Amino acid sequence: MRTPFSTVYFIEHIVPKTVRDSLSRYRNRRFPLMPSGFQIQPPRIVNSTAEAQACLLSGKEPALWREAVVDTPLNKWNLSYLTEVGGNTPVKILALEGMGNAAEHTLDKILSFREFVEHHLNSSYLRFGDFIDNTPALKADLPTDLLATISGKQSRVNLQFFLGASKAYTSLHSEMNCNIFIQVFGKKRWVIFPTKAMRDLQPVSARKFYFYSAFNALAAKPKPSSFNATIAWDITLEPGDILLMPPWLWHSVENLTTSCSIGYKFNRLGYAFRASPLLTALNLLARNPSYFSYIYQTLRTKKHPILST
Repeated sequence: MRTPFSTVYFIEHIVPKTVRDSLSRYRNRRFPLMPSGFQIQPPRIVNSTAEAQACLLSGKEPALWREAVVDTPLNKWNLSYLTEVGGNTPVKILALEGMGNAAEHTLDKILSFREFVEHHLNSSYLRFGDFIDNTPALKADLPTDLLATISGKQSRVNLQFFLGASKAYTSLHSEMNCNIFIQVFGKKRWVIFPTKAMRDLQPVSARKFYFYSAFNALAAKPKPSSFNATIAWDITLEPGDILLMPPWLWHSVENLTTSCSIGYKFNRLGYAFRASPLLTALNLLARNPSYFSYIYQTLRTKKHPILST
């Protein structure tokens, strides 16, 4: 009898590293990388807060709301405005395992937003940042009523800021949070796979509270006529668009131009468990750092633990 993928991947997260490495090699032989390729299908389109909420509840596919926030104060955001308002705000270029490119000399370095824009924008990617939380004038520009309605008026929300030049990217990964993602300016491409595609993506057993894969989704070519191909979504966001991402969808992202975006993220354990019992359980068993450290950092800093590293 062949061992199911979920059993092997679960065991990898609770055994010593030497055993884990052997199991990972066995799993990758047993479950090849994208054996049947993938097919691109169009995203679900929504046009109201009720439809957007339903997408996050479903936990199965992303949804796109075109021009959802075009008539908001976010229209005035550009590099000059952001620098004028928040130029002295400190930002941190995070070094995150499995997440992609950044110039080595800037990793985990704290600098002013102005210094980042003037000297590092073309070589590094400011992502998962707390820039908005630390710049009240910018936070006031957000369409908070709309976001609160879509999210179901969550009491704890992580506002994450993304800014990078063309070709900046984040590698394929999966997270537990729901994400209401706003494209402020520029264009950004997302390649997204359903949670059930995990067995074809050869995820790394890193025992973190997020999961990642070495599969280069941004460069891979779909196989439209392939039998049993995995489904995927290839979505380009333009200014004013909102992308709705339920928990645990696998995604890789790249900037097609200089791009600024906001992730309005929140955790709902029930949503996450419905989307993937396996990944939710492994998230609770994380040891790098431990889940208890994850909770402590969140409560102590009132931020997502990525932002307090």
